[in-house]
Order: sequence, then C-alpha cells, then structure tokens
Amino acid sequence: MRKAEYPVLVVGPNCDAEQHPLRSILFATNLETSGQQAAEYALALAKHGHGRLTLLHVVEKQPKIPGEEPDLFESALNQRLRKLLPTDSDILFLPKIRIEYGSPSEVIPAVAQSESASLVVVSLGKRSALADHASSATLSYIIREAKCGVLGVHDRLS
Repeated sequence: MRKAEYPVLVVGPNCDAEQHPLRSILFATNLETSGQQAAEYALALAKHGHGRLTLLHVVEKQPKIPGEEPDLFESALNQRLRKLLPTDSDILFLPKIRIEYGSPSEVIPAVAQSESASLVVVSLGKRSALADHASSATLSYIIREAKCGVLGVHDRLS
C-alpha cells in the first residue's frame, strides 16, 4: 500500500457484502501527519454517495497535563479534526467527530462497527504503512478486523 501511487482499497476477511459502500465513512487519523488529502478524499466520497462521515482520532494514552482540563484537551482535538475539512463543504450530513482512547488497532474497527461504517479511510504517509496510526501491524489488524473495506490514501495523489 505504501508504494502505490493511487488510493488502495483492501477488503479483509471479515468484510461484509455492502449494497451502498459510501453510506457511512469513517476517517481515522492521529493528527500528527496532516491527513488533509485523505480527509478531503473521505469527504468527497461521502458527498458523492450522499453518506455520513465520521472523523475519528484515537488517543493512545490519556494525557496528564497539569492545569489543563480534559474537556479543553478534547475540544482542541475536535477543532483540529474540523480544520481538516473545508468550511464550505455541502455534505448531506454534518461530519460527526469522535475522540476515543485506547489502542488504534482495536479502537478503529470497534468504532467502524459502532458507526455502521461501510468504508474506513486512512492516510498513508511516508513513515509507515499507516502513518496516521503507527505501524503496518496496526493497518494489518484493522484490515483483518474491520467488517468493511479499508481505503488507504497517500498524502500526495498522483
């Protein structure tokens, strides 16, 4: 997936047949790499399919920042996720924002299932097979566990 010049769709062993593959899209990012291209791609797919879009950020460890309230931390993450999308997007449903805590490899498939996602979109950066969530093992686990296809989008499309 890292070497492909175009978005790559992978259908894992637990993927269910889907009548409407763009009805509910989950975009997962850790916000360390931009993810801008993948976020815009996910938005375009949701618009094209008249589907719902959920933006997900998984925090591996809840931060212990002296003097900072957890609500302020989550509010800042929420704003960063919203900034990934253009403000003038005319999507049928407003994007849903989710901040979750835990292991990305476990949380992403669980959220995909809870949101009834028909597609998971991830950003493929230069550093790893799933730059937005650490290692190729994470991507492999997500593909194996997700009940929908996983679309990897590079930061720069050809």
